[in-house]
Amino acid sequence: AAAVSFDAIELPGVGHTLAVGSPASGTIQALQMFVWDDVAASFGARPAMVDTVCGASGANALRFFELEGEVYLLGATQGALSGVMQWNRVRRVFGRMLAITDAANLALRFEAVPDAEIDIHAECLWLDAGLPRDWEFMHVGQTPLMVASGTARGTLLVELDFDMVTGLR
Repeated sequence: AAAVSFDAIELPGVGHTLAVGSPASGTIQALQMFVWDDVAASFGARPAMVDTVCGASGANALRFFELEGEVYLLGATQGALSGVMQWNRVRRVFGRMLAITDAANLALRFEAVPDAEIDIHAECLWLDAGLPRDWEFMHVGQTPLMVASGTARGTLLVELDFDMVTGLR
């Protein structure tokens, strides 16, 4: 299938990573990941870098972004939803949003999230963004924003402000 979107980032411990999105077709994966191989001097496919739990029927308008030390990949589907996937440093995949980030856990408990607890309460995050053609991440002052442009909803602004409940077990 033809690529309709791509973005690149350097992932800690992984290297230069390229995400390529295409319309879903039969058994062809809609989101493909590639990592730079210095020896071969080319990108090699890494299909296991995306958790299919929050999978979509297509992948376009891909955008990597970093926020408070975490890496995210946002991709629009062929429907009206866009999924936000977070890099899981333990399983080394993009997938469900983690319940707490390392930065938040450091502020609360003075340590990163323990490896054994990183997947507790992780959930898929979907944004009803219509059919965006592109996303852009930006900070306005201290406010992190995602801006989508598309045909169904025009320009959409999403504030990335996640509530956090503390003190409960």
